[in-house]
Amino acid sequence: MIDPFWLLFAAKLALTAGIVVTASLLVERSGPLLAAMIATLPISAGPAYVFLAMEHDSGFVSGSALASLAINAATAVFLTLYSLLARSHRLAVSLPLGLLGWAAAAFAISRVDWSLP
Repeated sequence: MIDPFWLLFAAKLALTAGIVVTASLLVERSGPLLAAMIATLPISAGPAYVFLAMEHDSGFVSGSALASLAINAATAVFLTLYSLLARSHRLAVSLPLGLLGWAAAAFAISRVDWSLP
């Protein structure tokens, strides 16, 4: 008998892969504007939140979504640092410093008690 955990795990993998492959196929067959819109959809976060909702209460899911929203600012810090450094430095310098900036921003953001009005 197969353990229910592994069945659910396999279903999650298949569903997530199916969503990503479907989005990729749509991008290949569409024009540049529509492709950009499809490629920027939150196709990885969507299934993750569905799986979280299946396993956790609404408070946990809403807290996770709020933290994900806030941590996007750290991604902006990484992108800014990396793009500025990459113009004049090699990858071996730009990437670690960008990631260090991301980690510092993520640490600072995680110290704030975020809430919606």
